[in-house]
Amino acid sequence: MRALLPCVPAFVLALALAACGEQATRGADPLENPMGAGVDGGLLRDVTQWAGAGPTRLRFDDASAASGITAVNHTGRPGTKEFLIEAMGPGPAWLDYDGDGRLDLFLPDGEGLGAYELTEGIEPGTRRLRPMLVRRADAAAPGGDTLWRNRGDGTFEDVTQAAGITGRGWSFGALAFDLEGDGDTDVFVARFGPNQLWRNRGDGSFEEVAEALGVAGPATAWTTCAAAGDLDGDGLLDLYLAHYADPAAEVDKRRRDPNQASLLPPGTPPDKIGGRGCRWQGLTTYCGPVGMDAQADVVLRQREDGTFEDVTTAWGFVPGAAQYGFQVLVVDLTGDGLLDVFVANDSVENFLWVQSRTVEGKPRFRDESDTRGVKLGYTQSPQASMGAAVADADQDGLYDLAATNFSRDYSNIWKAKRVKHTGTVFFRDRGLALIGAATYLDLSWGVGWQDFDNDADLDLFIANGHVYDEVDTVHGLGHYAQLNALFECMAVDELGYREVGAKAVRHPVADADAGALDAGPGLEIEASSRGAAFGDYDDDGRVDVFVGNMNERPSLLHNVSSDAGTWVKLALEQPGPNREGVGARLEVTAGERTQTFPVVRGSSFLGTDDPRVHVGLGTAATCDVEVTWPAPGAARVRYAGLAAGRLHLLRRDGSHEPVSLAASSGR
Repeated sequence: MRALLPCVPAFVLALALAACGEQATRGADPLENPMGAGVDGGLLRDVTQWAGAGPTRLRFDDASAASGITAVNHTGRPGTKEFLIEAMGPGPAWLDYDGDGRLDLFLPDGEGLGAYELTEGIEPGTRRLRPMLVRRADAAAPGGDTLWRNRGDGTFEDVTQAAGITGRGWSFGALAFDLEGDGDTDVFVARFGPNQLWRNRGDGSFEEVAEALGVAGPATAWTTCAAAGDLDGDGLLDLYLAHYADPAAEVDKRRRDPNQASLLPPGTPPDKIGGRGCRWQGLTTYCGPVGMDAQADVVLRQREDGTFEDVTTAWGFVPGAAQYGFQVLVVDLTGDGLLDVFVANDSVENFLWVQSRTVEGKPRFRDESDTRGVKLGYTQSPQASMGAAVADADQDGLYDLAATNFSRDYSNIWKAKRVKHTGTVFFRDRGLALIGAATYLDLSWGVGWQDFDNDADLDLFIANGHVYDEVDTVHGLGHYAQLNALFECMAVDELGYREVGAKAVRHPVADADAGALDAGPGLEIEASSRGAAFGDYDDDGRVDVFVGNMNERPSLLHNVSSDAGTWVKLALEQPGPNREGVGARLEVTAGERTQTFPVVRGSSFLGTDDPRVHVGLGTAATCDVEVTWPAPGAARVRYAGLAAGRLHLLRRDGSHEPVSLAASSGR
């Protein structure tokens, strides 16, 4: 049967034609920015609906320089990137590595092809000869992953060497989680080549145990992201590793390209091989991801002895279903008490692995992204999903999803709905209607729903930055260094946002007062940003934002929002290896309003947020919390009368206590 396009405005049809993701294949005439152009106000409600609202309360200062974090990102060749791998990362992680109650930072660093040689080798498993990128023993590349300790006065110190974080390599994502349930936060680093797992010794130092525990992976793998969750309900945290593509095959393909200026013989250094063989919007760019050799994701089950086994096939994750994976979310999206897995895939269909159980009680996963509504966006074309976030944004008790996308497309907001008669949960993409015009020209990565002003609803932050250095040379395509986006929540039930911050000030919609949209100097930073991690690093009750940038220092956005409401922070503790209750569900009631939060490890873009759950309470002085604890022996426990303005430790046995906020500096 012939497919029919829905009757939608011209802007939506333009998006459908433009939504070909990050694939660079052919040139096209630049489309005009649709911001404010005669678009149906009901469809694009963000354009006009909130134009007359008063000044925003949201405000962020730029604390980047004052923080003392001086690490510079070293991914690829600035200004002359030739391959897609040179445009990815970093995904930062908030964690308390030394147990002093303050949020510290782990920042992955990239590398360049100059540190590698292109050779041929035997691929493990298949035993076939294939191109390989092997790191040179004499490579003296600058930088490296860094660990930054929070001093408690708004500044951080570099403790990388003191903590034993050593060695160079090409890192992308960082997952901070308590692997063993010993109360010490460990760090998994997703890399090109063998991954790293830094086990926290509990004395402020780490040891690298990836190979010993079976999570390193092959030298040919490009792992972008990891997320943790107890997928089989045995009390041990398992890992889902997202893989992208084979960069060695792409480099070798370009070496053999007859269109190269001269024949490049075997042994040519990879940084001397030109990779720009494709076209995007009239620009000559590097190619991908479509056309690259995709690598399949891997699911690792933790055994009782702490080692991991590959259960990808055994648990039903279709072997060979290789896509270009970025952010992974491990969370119960269907409301049946079993953890599911959402994977944001670049330029192809997303995954939603829904869990069921066999008659023997074993986990079984099936990709239901199509029937559940998250395989594609509103335009029903593959998008270039990068980052992903999960939250109950509309406060109906169901978890919604957000995903960021490539330039000349829009970011998704999938609202969850439950079918009344069957109880089935499905998703409807409302991103085009809610933030479509505002996100169309941006190339977006890190994303998070957070209550930045504590008014008991969730605002939305998106980190932006292009991948093509030369995009500034063509008018109308946007810029390589971009402003990040901040959306203030204006309505909860059906969701409504207005964009605030420098990007909105420069391009106010309708008759909006540009001055009312000013959200401070933190939103005036222009960079090619990637990962964004959310956490209250100074414990003043306002969620801050740390942003990783390409080939320059990161950004730290200090939340100084005025007239903020009350808040609580919640941490969980239970016996066993899953000490922090990853996978739990929290229902927080203050007055007539109930907000629902998942406990996840791994979010935004390749990173990890504050492990504590932050809840804005509006004007409430207390709240009640009901926790659905994860398996084994799932239980619902109620905690009544928790005072606002405190961090509360909730234990599975029903006890709870307020905990000192060590980092608070009184600012």
